[in-house]
Amino acid sequence: MPSFWVIDIFLYDLIKIFEPLCDKLFVVGGRNAKVTNFSEKIKLINIKTAMHYRETIYPKWWSLVLQCFKITTIQIKICWILMKLSKKIDVVFFYVGGANLFLPVIMAKILRKHVITSAIGLGSLSYKRSRNGKFFGKTANVYATTLDVLETAIFNFSDLIIAESPSAVNFLGLNKYRQKVLVSGARYIDTKLFRIKKEYIQRMNLIGYIGRLDEGKGVMNFVRAMPLILEKQSNLKFFIGGCGTLAEIIKEELKNNNLSQRVELVGWIPHDKVTNYLNEMKLFVLPSYSEGLPTVVLEAMACGTPVLATPVGGIPDVIKDDETGFILQDNSPECIAKTIVRVFQYKNVDRIINNARELIQNNYTYDAAIERYRKILFIH
Repeated sequence: MPSFWVIDIFLYDLIKIFEPLCDKLFVVGGRNAKVTNFSEKIKLINIKTAMHYRETIYPKWWSLVLQCFKITTIQIKICWILMKLSKKIDVVFFYVGGANLFLPVIMAKILRKHVITSAIGLGSLSYKRSRNGKFFGKTANVYATTLDVLETAIFNFSDLIIAESPSAVNFLGLNKYRQKVLVSGARYIDTKLFRIKKEYIQRMNLIGYIGRLDEGKGVMNFVRAMPLILEKQSNLKFFIGGCGTLAEIIKEELKNNNLSQRVELVGWIPHDKVTNYLNEMKLFVLPSYSEGLPTVVLEAMACGTPVLATPVGGIPDVIKDDETGFILQDNSPECIAKTIVRVFQYKNVDRIINNARELIQNNYTYDAAIERYRKILFIH
């Protein structure tokens, strides 16, 4: 994957869950993960090849060619590693990478290993919903269809498919694989780190977003909603944290709309610092086109920060409108603006905060995650 935080956060958490459940864990990735505090049973294998964001290299045709080359190289390297490890492993767990892991899935099946695939999100689905066929003109549909075919093949060859929640199964179109789908794939929240540090009433009127700055996250719609929000409620400020291909476009959009003084832009945020930013917000907004079950939503809930999000992936399983958070009918700028104004007029925010924190404490602790993944690993 192109984002280094995928390794430092997503994979780090997964390794920590797996560590007490296995005798030996081989972690195959394209970047060096920060795993210095794990035991000797964890062995890192860095294939030294990682993807790039298509929009960061020009001309676009060369970026696409280079990416295809990297995809092929990554898959060949992983296949070779699986062959070398064949006598040492029982289960192969494919966590992130989606359609880019087609050949390694085939290789794992040839080696007669138990194949588990995590359906965090689908590249084809996110691509279709966010880009609307604009990338490379007429070839966009071909690209999305190719991803869909590869993802379908991966799911067909997998022995077990892990979704992060029941709603994610429907959203991701996994019902046809229902006999081999488990809805146990959510990670966990470090509730000692992600907790209420500043009471809601003490926070300024700050609305924030933390995540990748790319089209699939709907962050541009959030930016375009800001002028509409300020027309109705002028005492608000905004925060955007993260990095990605839209960073410069967002800066330009804010400048053109005279919003630079109203919006604090922060680049990539170290994971242990995210809690501090969440504790400054009165509302966290995630207007994504496609998701699994975003950890940052769970982290915001643990920090006593109300969440406003689109009902995609597993989000409806944790965010119930007017109960544990707030739901967007769609992620258009107009809908985002209208709903944010509604949220700031809401009279019983304390009830939302308490319900959300109780949900986290009951279902998304480290111990709860270990028990969920124990079930995943031993179904074979």
